[in-house]
Amino acid sequence: YFVNHKVPPTDAARATAYLFKVPEGGAKGVDPGFFYQMKELEKVMQKASGKEEDLIQKGLRKGIISEEQANALRALSTM
Repeated sequence: YFVNHKVPPTDAARATAYLFKVPEGGAKGVDPGFFYQMKELEKVMQKASGKEEDLIQKGLRKGIISEEQANALRALSTM
């Protein structure tokens, strides 16, 4: 999958470090915690699929902004 979607080897290493328990190459220094690793895997998979999360979506997901604020920001970006 990673090769077919032209994912850089360092990104693939970070995304799969927890699964394969191999903290080497691009995965050196990556937090080995499960939840952190799943976020890393999600981030790389989104990037590989061309569906990277934009800043507004990220703010919504993390609870930093409300849906109403997100809609206001989207409206501003189309002006």
